[in-house]
Amino acid sequence: MNILFLLRLWPVFGGGEAMTRLWANEFSKKGIIVHIAYFKHTEYGTKPFVDERIRQHLIEGGLCDEFTSNDVEDEANVCGMICDLINKESIDIVINQWLPLSFIKNIKQETNASVVWCLRTMLVPPYEKPKTFKRWIKHSLFPKHYEKRRIQQAAQVVDSILPYVDKYVFLSDAYREQYIDGSICPQYDKVCAIPNPITKVFNILDSEINQKENIVLVVGRMQESTKRFSIVINAWHMIESIKDHEIQNWRLEMVGDGEDLTSYKQMAKDYCLERVTFTGFQDPIPYYKKAKILLLTSRMEGFGNVLLEAQRMGVVPIVTDSYPAVHDIIVSDYNGEIVSNQSPQALVKAMQTLMLKKDKLMYLRNNALNYVEKFSLENISNLWMNLLNELKNEKYTNHSAI
Repeated sequence: MNILFLLRLWPVFGGGEAMTRLWANEFSKKGIIVHIAYFKHTEYGTKPFVDERIRQHLIEGGLCDEFTSNDVEDEANVCGMICDLINKESIDIVINQWLPLSFIKNIKQETNASVVWCLRTMLVPPYEKPKTFKRWIKHSLFPKHYEKRRIQQAAQVVDSILPYVDKYVFLSDAYREQYIDGSICPQYDKVCAIPNPITKVFNILDSEINQKENIVLVVGRMQESTKRFSIVINAWHMIESIKDHEIQNWRLEMVGDGEDLTSYKQMAKDYCLERVTFTGFQDPIPYYKKAKILLLTSRMEGFGNVLLEAQRMGVVPIVTDSYPAVHDIIVSDYNGEIVSNQSPQALVKAMQTLMLKKDKLMYLRNNALNYVEKFSLENISNLWMNLLNELKNEKYTNHSAI
């Protein structure tokens, strides 16, 4: 079987690139011939492992980079180069990780390859406040109507893609159900859900769990528009004001870099916070090993791999209820806590409870260590292999019928 991944950047940038590396390496181990087609080579931090059997193809002329996802003038040329590559390498299945529809819409016409489209983020974008007073009034009076309309609009986007692909893969059944609810004529057979797996080999010993420190951890890009870490700093300001000896023994560590890191540092300084550390970009594993609690306050996430990583290392997540897939990963009061969205007070209450109730923290931690195994690489890999084999069998069945 020959597989081609399509993406903008390679081998490093964000979640799409991380998942592509993971599956490309994994499929290569299984004897599948894997190709990567991309528009720009980029590296950040330590160069990741890429199996030497993976065949990499730089597509010239496509001006997709960190900031631009399309260039109208080059569409026809880029489409032609992608189709030529597919035909030359006898590609069976194309997996589009993050390219515009205009770059892949000719594949089924000009090649024999099956096409898989992966949505690497939420189906319905986060709510934006209406820009006019009149729209704000309407939204305030009829919020359910507007939410339904947003789901319908997102489903229409999926429906516009389905004629050009054989399978559309969501990260969560919650997103698949949103599509089905919002579509006028949902195509059940073309949509499925495959979650992300735990992306790295995480191992923690019982002795290391027993040596964990009173640390609340944040891991992620320091970017307010997506991660909303200002909520964390506001909540921690409240925590530091609590005059309780047990709570005063805890500290906050924020791991990551980004355009808003300086602003977060200034915010902590303005609050005169004493138990906050900003580490910058670091390997998060040593921090997972030490921490007991993880906070995630993202405005939007496709899945939230940091929650899987944290649980695998015995860190109990507290996460805001800001995206549907969080309920796939966290069962509140079982393996973590899901709190009200955009509420520092809710974070404070959850943190305070776990800081003071050691038995509950241990209960959630033990459940987290077990629950996260459902997202093991082996389990999620089986879902992908089932999909690939299904597409390959359908392809040869259709050809035989012809």
